[in-house]
Amino acid sequence: MSRKNLPGYLLHKRSGQAIVVIQGKTIYLGKYKSKASREEYERVIGEYIANGRKLPPTRGNGFGISIEELIIKFLDYAASYYQKNGRQTATISHCKLALSPVVKQRNLCQTLPPTPGNRWKMSSESTRHWPKSMA
Repeated sequence: MSRKNLPGYLLHKRSGQAIVVIQGKTIYLGKYKSKASREEYERVIGEYIANGRKLPPTRGNGFGISIEELIIKFLDYAASYYQKNGRQTATISHCKLALSPVVKQRNLCQTLPPTPGNRWKMSSESTRHWPKSMA
């Protein structure tokens, strides 16, 4: 199959990222001209061809990631980022407090893993400022 008929490997000038545009959707691949971005391009194009020259369907919300996955990824990131002298700072608790309405509203307490030193507890203290429909 000719490369002429495939969406191109392009540079997104403002970000320096490699992109491919398929059916009007821009897919970011990583740093332009990097080995990883070339491999991601090959993977995306492979899926595109295997799916009959259409974008493969995304999961549930159209973004390809669930709320649970997003919260877990964010908390993993935050646990490594918000550290001082090798110990987590109080910011982790603040992040969890900010996320707790979503966790409670979606009843994710059982599906999300507990984080070190703090479980997903919905105490009256943490819910006192929420609307009555969520508390």
